[in-house]
Amino acid sequence: MDSGRQSPLDVAKKWIPWSLGLILSMTVGWVALVAYAEVSSGKHDNLIDTSIAVGSVAGMAAPLIPLFSIVIITAADLTGGAIVVTYNYLNNKFVKPLIEKHKAEGRALGREEGITQGIELGRQEIMVAIRDWNNRRLDAEEKGEPFDEPPPGL
Repeated sequence: MDSGRQSPLDVAKKWIPWSLGLILSMTVGWVALVAYAEVSSGKHDNLIDTSIAVGSVAGMAAPLIPLFSIVIITAADLTGGAIVVTYNYLNNKFVKPLIEKHKAEGRALGREEGITQGIELGRQEIMVAIRDWNNRRLDAEEKGEPFDEPPPGL
């Protein structure tokens, strides 16, 4: 039976590819930046000394890269959640009441128009019924026949 609940671990799972991608891109970017700085400094004579220097300087930031990744992903997740919460709040606070107000106004206007149209149609039907009744009465009078039908509406 599905309770509609979602485990916090399930939510975290959706960010794993993003976290790994961030860790990879930040690691590659950091190593490239350090390598550029070490090569530009001109302190090292050969590739091995440069590689050791890059590894030692870049290695100092190794614990920070996953931490930065976690912070960035958490901030993105919280921002997305905040956007959804803000949207729902504004929608429920302002948009839905406005829609309901306009619907109520529309129903009231439609009801008024419907009543007006109904009264007009009723008048037209009465007029047609009276005209038909009067034509039958005049035909009977012209033929000299008795006419005892009551007028419409009585």
